[in-house]
Amino acid sequence: MKKAIAVLFAVLPMLICAQGFQTTARAADATTAQAPKPKEASYIGSKTTKMFHLASCALAQSIKPEDAVRFTSKSAAKKAGYTPDPACLK
Repeated sequence: MKKAIAVLFAVLPMLICAQGFQTTARAADATTAQAPKPKEASYIGSKTTKMFHLASCALAQSIKPEDAVRFTSKSAAKKAGYTPDPACLK
């Protein structure tokens, strides 16, 4: 009987710890799965020219970081007063 109790006290903390780990891991997975992904900027505008380009456009890549304005949509860029670049946004 004493041996059974000793085994129980030796195993019980491991079981509790393992269950707590699984619960924590499931909660972390749920949090990660529910977190919305931030939208990447599809368009980059220039504060100096007030024009916006596709993010992949060579002209967009040449805009200085301090002059760059990022937009997720054409409509957002237009609402902000930016004109589409006719070379990359036909």
